[in-house]
Amino acid sequence: MYSESNLLSEMCMDTINVTLKHACGYSDVKKSLCESLQTSAWADSSQKPILLFGHPGVGKTFLLRALAAEVKVKLLVSSPYAMRGPAYPKDFSDSLKVMFSTARANRPCILNFEDLHVLWNDGEDQPGWREEFLSQLQQFRASQWLDSSAGENSGVTFIASSTSPWLIDPKIIKMFKLIYVDLPGKETRRDLIRFNLRDTGHNMTDDELNELSEKTAGFTGSDICCLVKDAAMQGIRNITNAKFFKKILVPREIDKIAEEPEGTNSTQNEADTSTDAAVAAAAFSLETQNDPSQYSPHNSGREGKNTDQDLCLVEKFVPCQETDEGASQISMWDLDPNMIQEPQVTFENMEAALARTKPSVAAQEVDRMVHFARNSGTGSLN
Repeated sequence: MYSESNLLSEMCMDTINVTLKHACGYSDVKKSLCESLQTSAWADSSQKPILLFGHPGVGKTFLLRALAAEVKVKLLVSSPYAMRGPAYPKDFSDSLKVMFSTARANRPCILNFEDLHVLWNDGEDQPGWREEFLSQLQQFRASQWLDSSAGENSGVTFIASSTSPWLIDPKIIKMFKLIYVDLPGKETRRDLIRFNLRDTGHNMTDDELNELSEKTAGFTGSDICCLVKDAAMQGIRNITNAKFFKKILVPREIDKIAEEPEGTNSTQNEADTSTDAAVAAAAFSLETQNDPSQYSPHNSGREGKNTDQDLCLVEKFVPCQETDEGASQISMWDLDPNMIQEPQVTFENMEAALARTKPSVAAQEVDRMVHFARNSGTGSLN
């Protein structure tokens, strides 16, 4: 049932622990968005609202979450689909009206209206919505940003987004500043792969990451996220399907690094540190597997003396072949979950996942978006 509090709860998007640093690549998009906010704060002349367009899954909403967190304002999100829900009035024109009024009541904020093109389909049977949308849009003067004396729209930045901008009325298109979020380029894809591996860990070299970025041409950020999750699941499947396990020794600190202390916020640097430490552990574990007695307290090569390194080692179980030294015929269900070494993503895992994964955006859709971007005078910003 519609109420102001219910609608605010519906529209308000979480921006905790997100900054522009977490948005891999797209430096030109981030620069353009930041400049638009700065211009609206300082310029005397009015500025157009923004239309962010690009394929599904390229990260348009994530960029706006990061932007809102960066400038420390609320991010309110709505769409034609959301307006059909119980949080909004039944009349479409009234839904548009309360969306904008909710934004004004919670300024400073960024108001993101997703899937703008859908209005030209779903709104056909709702009289008066075009007039209401145009009326609201014309009221926005971006120069009123954070200027309490500038009127009721001060402190509200309106950013629409679309995956099919060619469906929008050309007259409406002209009222927006257009920003194109293209498919991620090679360097951005490499950074996205690395970012999505930050919690899982991997043992891949820079050359292997570069090769993967070449092979993922045409992938969206969402595609890459799914790809990494699929690759990570292979290591888990190896554990669940294994019939033989053996013990290895790993540094105890790796377990501590993976656990985030209560009351702290994760950062990109911490994620990178965790990944680097996990890579080091993989190399350390490999040495131990090749020579299980190398770090044994009973045969350490140090005449039985315990050292700091010995005290920092813990035993973990990993899947193995029946012929491996120290192999035991057990399943994961026979082991304490805390005693099983968390698998790391390998290049082979990623290659296998790639063989099963295709880009979600068809080639003709890519061509269509590029054609629209060129005709509208916007370039690729990836």
